[in-house]
Amino acid sequence: MKMNWSEMKEEIFSLMFIDDSDKSEYEKAMIPAVNYAIRELSLEVSPDICSVEVCVTEPENLLGERMRKSLYTFRKGDRTAFCVNGCASIAFRYKGEGTLRITANGKETVYELKHTDNFTDYYVGLAERAYVTAEFTSEDKLLVKDTGFYAYGGDDVSPYDKFVRFDMNVLTDNTFAGLYEIHPVKCVAEDDVYEDYYYEKPASIYFDRDKSGVYRIYYYKAPEKITKHTPGSEEISLSYEAAKLVCLYAAWRLLKEDNERLAAMYYNEYVDARENLRIRNISKENAAVDIWPERGIL
Repeated sequence: MKMNWSEMKEEIFSLMFIDDSDKSEYEKAMIPAVNYAIRELSLEVSPDICSVEVCVTEPENLLGERMRKSLYTFRKGDRTAFCVNGCASIAFRYKGEGTLRITANGKETVYELKHTDNFTDYYVGLAERAYVTAEFTSEDKLLVKDTGFYAYGGDDVSPYDKFVRFDMNVLTDNTFAGLYEIHPVKCVAEDDVYEDYYYEKPASIYFDRDKSGVYRIYYYKAPEKITKHTPGSEEISLSYEAAKLVCLYAAWRLLKEDNERLAAMYYNEYVDARENLRIRNISKENAAVDIWPERGIL
């Protein structure tokens, strides 16, 4: 049994002892309070655990791996050109000073490689795949290494970057609410836990670029938000018991300035009942026979 949005509003108004004539002034303030409580309870009490798969692959260097690993040394006035067909991006590291002249489908662009005493990352993305000539010229002394010409662009191609980054908001259509807490990443091929990743809040996850494979990422899905356009028949994504707690929280938020004593009573009820539901949920997790949601947890 689920509570719908219309029923939830009536329950909140009932807790507040509000007459029909006064309801309109509270409805707008009610929505953010309800959304906060729904999100909190969804994550703590009855989380919706979903998964998404990513593929980590080492992009093919059109120059070949031997060329990528080479170190090129240019003395003053030296020029060296690379010619590659079907190139969409160029990435390399350099130290020293010089210029890079790129000709793509007949259009020439010159890039200044400003002086640096340490190897510095450099990336050029092209508008489309093209027949490319890239000519390096040294102003004094120029060292170039980790040179890569790729048929792809963006974050997928940096040969000097140890990790490949995925944005969980993009992968989940902005429903990401955090990584699942119990072994959130699984290597699909080995059907086992994978721990060689790095997570950076709020929504970035990194994998070692050299460890190609398909990885399944488990995450908490954020609940649908209530808006002013939400129809009254829309069901709340929580259990009926949890939805009743949302009503307590919203009533507290709306009453805390007008009726402090009643509001405090509702908030204390909300906190106690939320903790009881959370403990019940932990008991379910501890009783689970496996670590991933598709095998029976929750």
